[in-house]
Amino acid sequence: MKKHGIKKTLGVLLAISLLMISFLGVVLAENDAVDLGYRLQITVTDENGTAKNNFEIGELIHVKISLTYTGAGRAPVYGLQGELHYDPYVIQNIAVEEQSDVKARGTDGQINFVFLDMTGQGKSDAMLENIGVAVFMAKSSGTVNLYGENFMVTNKDASLRYIDDSEEVTVIVGTGVKEITKELLEANIVKAENMLAECMVTDESNPGIYYPDFWVTTQTAQALQTAIDQAKLVFNHPEATKEEIQFAVAQLDLAVKQFEESKIYGPRRFSSGSSSSSTVTVSATVQGGNGKIASGFETQKCRMNTSVP
Repeated sequence: MKKHGIKKTLGVLLAISLLMISFLGVVLAENDAVDLGYRLQITVTDENGTAKNNFEIGELIHVKISLTYTGAGRAPVYGLQGELHYDPYVIQNIAVEEQSDVKARGTDGQINFVFLDMTGQGKSDAMLENIGVAVFMAKSSGTVNLYGENFMVTNKDASLRYIDDSEEVTVIVGTGVKEITKELLEANIVKAENMLAECMVTDESNPGIYYPDFWVTTQTAQALQTAIDQAKLVFNHPEATKEEIQFAVAQLDLAVKQFEESKIYGPRRFSSGSSSSSTVTVSATVQGGNGKIASGFETQKCRMNTSVP
């Protein structure tokens, strides 16, 4: 009877262990794998697929967007979004080759990529190898910095995975130097007006906006609007000199830079720590046992949306 009781107890413990492992698997399935990290990759080629960064006016430029793995985990994708930014004065977007159910929408100087899983099963993470290919025509001489912003990949529970979207690629068209003309001034005015129109303006200290969205103060918005109005005066002047146009372009560029630097970003919704940091510091606690923590494990740093030992 004693041996039978021990066997019965061991059987119950084994069953509980299996249930716990099964439950853990369900939890991981809900939240996907740990250590999911990616790096944005921007690949530039000509229409024949040859990698290059220097183009003549009139040539076609193909820009492929992808996310490469930097973490150890792999898991289905439930949501994706991101933006590719470019200078529409130098290169003109003429098409986007959509891939893997990712939808693309272009605006002046920006292409938005969006995917949302509607099945609840997720889509194979192989889709990240080619999010889309933007096709441009080299329009006028100048230097363009292609960069991504606000790239996010979500788990099934809507939590975010870590993405390094600091990738930036330079494309040179013609001489690489912009000609300061009224056309350039007009393009910069339109760009600045769009930036202002798409931005939340508020003087509240916490308007309930989460990273990566942002807001600016009324003073910041008014400063950019003043610069836009001054640039318009020069643009609308029929006898504006080349020097006046150059000065107006420079002043508007400065105002846009100051506007960018004055953006206030909201906190991250799913993780603590600074919105500009890729890691967080965690403090260990113990429940049960001897209540002690091994030396060196009291505090640890880990990448957001991952686990630590």
